[in-house]
Amino acid sequence: MALAINVLTAWFNGGYLHPDEHWQIVEFAWYKLGHQPVSVLPWEFAAHARAGFLPWLTAAVVTLMRAAGVFSPFVAAFLLRLASALLGLWVSLRLAVWILPTIRRLEYRRLAFYGTLFLWVAPFLHARFSAESWGASLMFLGLTLLLDADAACGTGGERSNVSMPARAAALAACAGLAWGFAFFCRVQMAPSIVGAGLWLLVYRRGTWRLLAVAVAAFVVASVANVAIDHWLYDAWVFTPFQYFNVNALQGRAAALGTSPWWMTVAPLLLLVLPPFSVLALAALLIGAWTCRRHVLAWTMVPFVVAHAAVGHKELRFMVPMLFPIVLALPVALDHLPARLAAWLDAPRLTALRAVSLWLIVISNTAALVVVTFITASPTFPLIEKVAELGGSHPARLLVIPTGPAQHGLDPWQGMTFYRPDTVSAELVPDGPDLVRAASAPAGTTVLVLEAGRTPPASLSAAGVRCVPRAVSLARMTDRFDLVGLIANKPVWTLWEVER
Repeated sequence: MALAINVLTAWFNGGYLHPDEHWQIVEFAWYKLGHQPVSVLPWEFAAHARAGFLPWLTAAVVTLMRAAGVFSPFVAAFLLRLASALLGLWVSLRLAVWILPTIRRLEYRRLAFYGTLFLWVAPFLHARFSAESWGASLMFLGLTLLLDADAACGTGGERSNVSMPARAAALAACAGLAWGFAFFCRVQMAPSIVGAGLWLLVYRRGTWRLLAVAVAAFVVASVANVAIDHWLYDAWVFTPFQYFNVNALQGRAAALGTSPWWMTVAPLLLLVLPPFSVLALAALLIGAWTCRRHVLAWTMVPFVVAHAAVGHKELRFMVPMLFPIVLALPVALDHLPARLAAWLDAPRLTALRAVSLWLIVISNTAALVVVTFITASPTFPLIEKVAELGGSHPARLLVIPTGPAQHGLDPWQGMTFYRPDTVSAELVPDGPDLVRAASAPAGTTVLVLEAGRTPPASLSAAGVRCVPRAVSLARMTDRFDLVGLIANKPVWTLWEVER
C-alpha cells in the first residue's frame, strides 16, 4: 500500500514545490545539454553556489531516454520524482528498522511504523526531486549503513582489538559516500552528519575505525562531486564553500527576509491536526532532554539549532527532519517522565485517547488522499496544456509580465524544459504590442498567459476573442488551501486567441 501511494504521488505531483527545485536542477541540466542560454539562469549559477550532482542525474536520465528514442520531458520528470520517492521510502524503512527496537511500548512502536509508511505529507515530500529530499535521504542512508557496519563488527568488549570485518568496512565506506553526496546536495545536512558521527564515537565502542573509513569515503565522494561541479560550471570550484560564502558571509539569504528563531519549529505544527500538533511538539521538546542519548536526538537537535541560528527561514528547510520526526515522536512519548506518563495513561482518559486517535487517523487519511493526487505546482496544468497545444504545430506563447521578472515570470520560465521546439515564447505587456503580437501568421496557434481570470484588456478592447484553455490550481484556494502551500500563488490563465 505504501509503495503504491508513493508511486501514485510521484506520478500526479508534477511541477515544483519551490522554484529552486526546478530552476537550480532541471534548468541547469537543460543548459548543459545545450537547450538553455546561461543568461536566463538564476544568480546561483554565476555564483557557483549549487552542486552539480542532481543536474548531472537529470542530464543522465535525459541522455539515456534520448538514446533509447523515448524522451519526453514529462516522463523524464516523473522518473526523477519516482526515484526520489522510492529512495525516500526505502531509507525511511531502513531507519525504522533500527529505531523500532528502541521503543518499549507496543502502541508507540505501531505509531512509529504506521507513521513511517502513511504520514500524510511523507510521499509528497519524498517525491520532490530536490536538494532537501535527496540530502535527507542520503544522510539517513549513511547513518543506517554505519549502524549496519557497527552491527557487522559484532558485540563484546574485545571487538575493538580484533580486525575489522570486510563487510563492516564496505558498509562504512558506503556510508561515507552517502554522507559526502548528502553534504553536497544540501550543505545544511552537515550538523546532522557531525551529530551522528559523534553519537557513534560516544555510545558505540570501537566505531572510530568505522568512522575513519567513512571519513576517507566522504573525501572520495567530495572529490567526485568537485569533478561533477566542474562538468556543470566548466571551472574548479568547491560549491559548499561558495554556498556558505554567498548566503551566510555575504548575506544573500538574509536579504530575502528573516524570521525569529521559533519559526524553525513552526513547520512541525503542520504534521498533525491541531491541537495535537502542539502536544506533539511539546513531547518532542521534552524528548530532546529525556532521550538525549538517543541517536535521533544527536541528528535532529544540531540540525534544528543550526537553522534556528540562521535568520532566513523557509518551510522547506525542515523537510529533512521528516525522516526522523515520525520516529522521534514515539521515542519521546516512550520516554516521558514517569508522572506525566502515568497521568496520560489514567483510565479516566481512555475515551479521550480513543477519540483523539480516530481524529488523527481520519484527518491524516484525508490529507494523504489530497496530496497524493494534487500537483506540486499550481501552474503545472498550464505547462501541460502549452505542450499539448503546441506539440504538433507552430505556436506562439505571449506572456504578460506582472512585475519583477524573476518573481512574475516563474510560471512560464518553468516551461523551458517542458516546452516543445514548435512553441516560441516572449514577453509582451498588455497593450498595443500585445494586439500586434496576437496577429500571428495563419497556421500558428497564439497563446496568451496572464495573471488573472479575465481576458487581457487590450485584446478585449480590440474585439479579439480569447478562449480559456487552462487555469492554475490557485483557483481552488477560494475554498481550500493546503497548509498555505498554494494560496500565496497568483492565479494564471492560459488563453488561446481565436481567429
